[in-house]
Amino acid sequence: MRPHADMAWQEFGSVFPSAQGTPLDSGNMIDYLLRQLDTPDLPRVTFHALRHTCGSVLHQGGVPARTIMTIFGHSRIALTLGTYCHADDAGLTDAAAALARALRRVR
Repeated sequence: MRPHADMAWQEFGSVFPSAQGTPLDSGNMIDYLLRQLDTPDLPRVTFHALRHTCGSVLHQGGVPARTIMTIFGHSRIALTLGTYCHADDAGLTDAAAALARALRRVR
């Protein structure tokens, strides 16, 4: 966006800036999100729910927890893992299978 703003650009260091570089208005962002989700096959979710989804997808994709912590701006890894990295059914199934294999080796 910056090349199109010319002299109107103001640097705030935002990840998702407005067309002028300023922080986005939260009301406009919520309206935009709801318009994008206004289809029968998508559930209505909040930005915070998307944050949880992002953490879980990154974690399940093998991204190191410390990297996710940095992306989220957390100072404690326990917050990242305990709050934002949720287990999925496939992960739980894999964990149960790994435990079963380990128990078979012990017998």
